[in-house]
Amino acid sequence: MNYLRDADLPHTVYRFFAADGALLYVGCSRKLWSGRMTAHASDKTWYPQIATITLEHYDTLAPAADAE
Repeated sequence: MNYLRDADLPHTVYRFFAADGALLYVGCSRKLWSGRMTAHASDKTWYPQIATITLEHYDTLAPAADAE
């Protein structure tokens, strides 16, 4: 994996919230649906509690990492 090249790709900051509005998790990924969501679903105990997901899209890693 070329991390310098990957930093120049679009990234998404995502936040998972429970039904009561409590923040469960904040993450950043280039491959949200094909990578991170699958991983979270398979091994995180809080995953079934997700009621709301917010997404923020960024052109590169630097501003996404700041938002995370």
